[in-house]
Amino acid sequence: MMLDIMMLLDTNHLSDIRKEFIDAEDGLELEAFVDAMLKYLSQDGVEQRHLVASLCELFAQVDVNGDATMEWDEFYEYIHEQGMAEADMEKTSMMKYNARKVWEDRKLPKRVETITYYQDTDWVAITENNSVELIIYDIVSRKEVQRLSHKAAVLASLYIDNKGKKFIVVSTCDYVLTVWDTQSVWEASGFAVVSNKPEPGFGFRGLGVRG
Repeated sequence: MMLDIMMLLDTNHLSDIRKEFIDAEDGLELEAFVDAMLKYLSQDGVEQRHLVASLCELFAQVDVNGDATMEWDEFYEYIHEQGMAEADMEKTSMMKYNARKVWEDRKLPKRVETITYYQDTDWVAITENNSVELIIYDIVSRKEVQRLSHKAAVLASLYIDNKGKKFIVVSTCDYVLTVWDTQSVWEASGFAVVSNKPEPGFGFRGLGVRG
């Protein structure tokens, strides 16, 4: 006896289900998915064993990339195709779009706070919450380029290409601006700190490589 799980799902709980996925960070494996969904399905007059069997079948249908883990994007795309998500999305702040996952890199930080694209490059800058490191990631080669370490947590960064000179300016919570030279040929890392005189209330890191 296979059930139409979607008919038993109260769409008012979509935001709660989404939180289950987000809290799991890397998506839900089968057992965790079944446990989570049982919380939000109407079980009146339905044996739980039938619900579990139907949820297992649903998991196999929705796990389109076959990695034995269901992510929110996969689940939401499925219910969107079933025409169930529209009403609930009107009540939440979630954006209405069908995400298409091109690739993923699970080696990246789990608690990403900001992602900044550096214009006219293949780089994005990634920060974690309260981290002193700025991660430079190449989205074309799909690999980490550099980790730039600072004395205090990174707040923001900016890429500057001025007359052939390419710099990354990083603001940290200790009121310091650090200017990194991305074209340094005299340092093995290729990234060197540019020294400069501090302005009132600000400072620039001394010459030398960090990280």
